[in-house]
Amino acid sequence: MKRTAALLAAVASAALAPAALAGLEPPPAGEHGVTQILAHLYGGSFNAIEQGYSNGSTTARYVDDEIGLNLSAAGFAGVNVEAVAKFSNNQQYSGYFDGNGELQIMFETTGYGYEVEQDCPWIVCHGEADLLDNMLVVGRDGGEGGQHSQRPADNADNRDHVITFEIDDGSDLPTFIMFWEDITINESITKGRSKNDFNDLVLRLSNAEDCVAAVPLPASAFAGIAGFTVLGLARRLKK
Repeated sequence: MKRTAALLAAVASAALAPAALAGLEPPPAGEHGVTQILAHLYGGSFNAIEQGYSNGSTTARYVDDEIGLNLSAAGFAGVNVEAVAKFSNNQQYSGYFDGNGELQIMFETTGYGYEVEQDCPWIVCHGEADLLDNMLVVGRDGGEGGQHSQRPADNADNRDHVITFEIDDGSDLPTFIMFWEDITINESITKGRSKNDFNDLVLRLSNAEDCVAAVPLPASAFAGIAGFTVLGLARRLKK
């Protein structure tokens, strides 16, 4: 079947201006930035285009996901969340925010650069009735920066801590890459530290083929529900 354009956010704009990209800073020496990480994952050299980056055959298009992910609208059967890069010495825990606003930790990422491992898989399947009214909101924790949500309003410094791209490489269904920044801006931040390179943790969200296929929602329902449940036991971050 032909690949249809996917909408992540419950409310999205076709004329979205990726202001977040304009604020990207180059990483410290020895680290890779957003375009270098994309090149490692998909090959070639990624250059700036309207709304994102492209290497000529693969496009990474910025999406506004500030209120949650609606992957069922894209026809996903479920989503497999994987860590693919980590350019930070801080601990990196990944999870989702439940209906009470609590971050449920699903795995820890260890290692550095592209040599990373997660201590358990995280698969989210479409279907559980008790979560149908919730959007999937991804978060991270660990290190001096503390906890961060993909929703800027939830963060202590009230700013965006993740940049998400929809990857179009010609496949029927898209892949999503989330680039996380783990530094919380406050008065104690050391001058000169990179706080906008968004390479501290990189997650890939792809279709989970082992889940029962979801029925794509009509365009009129894109502003509605996500309808995902998490498989496996969530483990809370130990203080």
